[in-house]
Amino acid sequence: KTLSFRAWKQELLFRVSQDLFSSFDVDKGTRLLLRTIVDARYEYSSVLDMGCGYGPLGLTLKKLRPETELTMVDRDALAVDYARQNAALNGIDAQIHGSLGYDDLPLAEYSLIVVNIPGKAGPGVISYLVQEARYYLNPYGVVAVVVVNPIAGFVRQVLEASEDVEIVHETIRSAHTVFHYHFPGPMQERSALSSFDRGIYDRADITIQRGTVTYTMKTVYGLPEFDSLHYATELLMDALAGAGIRVGSEVAFLNPGQGHAPVNFCKTFKPEQVSLIDRDLLALRTTRRNLILNGCPEDNIEVIHRAGFAIDEPVGIIAGVINESEGQRVYLKLLEGAVAGLKTGGLYIAAGSSTAVTRLATHVEENKLKAVVRERKKSKGYSSLVLQKM
Repeated sequence: KTLSFRAWKQELLFRVSQDLFSSFDVDKGTRLLLRTIVDARYEYSSVLDMGCGYGPLGLTLKKLRPETELTMVDRDALAVDYARQNAALNGIDAQIHGSLGYDDLPLAEYSLIVVNIPGKAGPGVISYLVQEARYYLNPYGVVAVVVVNPIAGFVRQVLEASEDVEIVHETIRSAHTVFHYHFPGPMQERSALSSFDRGIYDRADITIQRGTVTYTMKTVYGLPEFDSLHYATELLMDALAGAGIRVGSEVAFLNPGQGHAPVNFCKTFKPEQVSLIDRDLLALRTTRRNLILNGCPEDNIEVIHRAGFAIDEPVGIIAGVINESEGQRVYLKLLEGAVAGLKTGGLYIAAGSSTAVTRLATHVEENKLKAVVRERKKSKGYSSLVLQKM
């Protein structure tokens, strides 16, 4: 849907997706952060909106000061898509692209960095988002963050524990707290490693055994299956194992998560090419790392960060657990893209709730897609489905 947002006599429109944060309306935390920035009368000329979502923070700040240079980043490709649409919808020029935290930013100096910090990001990621801003701020710049109150105490501790941080403003409301701060001391040396390579997101090292296959995983905060497999993932693995796939086949995985199914597949079938397709940069980088840790050659892995399905050349196998949170229309559209992306005789293998899998099978028949159901298995409210392209 499209939201209307009035801010300081400026009208903005935001197209939103139900699968993005604050799709009902611009959230109270964002409104509070904007108000404190406007009231502070900062003379910002360049803004970085970290974790921009569909764009309300950065686009509003630029609307209020059109001469501002604006950069907006998010790890979710769907958020990036909607932020770009909303920039165009409001006639705003901005640099908008995917980034895992600050990892994919060129070194630059912004006069204002704004972050609506996710409450469930985990202490390591929260601390990183708060502190790493120093390397992207000009000497007189300010960082302005908003957090939900359950983590406000932790954020305050992080700020106060850093000798080179000065809090210049704090606003506390019933649900949110805002901090403005800067780094008046000399610049610290920046690590040559990305936050991902430094282990900022890391959660646990685990070992999984499925039949005769054993593999190890480095799991991360912010993704499910960090200590065990979901039943749908187990069904997907079983369907892949029983589909008569030959060693050396090329495969594309949708929504790979921590990477359990791709790693299991690669240990079993040693594919020549593995394509990973996901909205979430964290899932893509986590899966890629786990593939490499388990012996998959780095040159055999292709990472595609986007919402929806796209692949340059047809492949023999496309597989994935259905992301039902995106909604029925989305996963049915992904099915159509997957069938189109298969070679003749290729397999699309999916797993999810039995309701979702039934919808996939029905969609193939009703829309006369060039595929036939080769196998379907049901168990405990979940199902796997194997389609073959004709």
